[in-house]
Amino acid sequence: MPSTGAVITIDTDSIPRVSHRSASSGTIFTYYLGNERIDAEAVCSRGFWTVDGQQYKPQSQATRNMLRMACSLRFEPTEDMGTVLVFDPPSNVRVQPNGAVKYALDITAISVYAEPRGDWYSTTVCGGGWIHKS
Repeated sequence: MPSTGAVITIDTDSIPRVSHRSASSGTIFTYYLGNERIDAEAVCSRGFWTVDGQQYKPQSQATRNMLRMACSLRFEPTEDMGTVLVFDPPSNVRVQPNGAVKYALDITAISVYAEPRGDWYSTTVCGGGWIHKS
């Protein structure tokens, strides 16, 4: 899909959630290119999506973010966890609250434990760590 400069919006409610990480490497989702509604399927393990049988690879940061979002939102969190959207990269996962940076996240959805410690949420992402509520 050539770059058009149009705004890409992903309908996060269109992504079916599964309760565990299954062998499935993809998910269906809907996005909008400007005002045009597009139904697609992400092939997460291979880094592309399809629309009506046509394969597309990300060519811009916007399409990379769209594919990352579709792939990361397909899993439901476990019982005492919730899902949050990291939308202001880089967002740091730290070893402990205010501790050393373990990993910098780009735009994605991650699971966090429901009960924060002050302004910090514990997460299992990147092998476990802490992320600030901001």
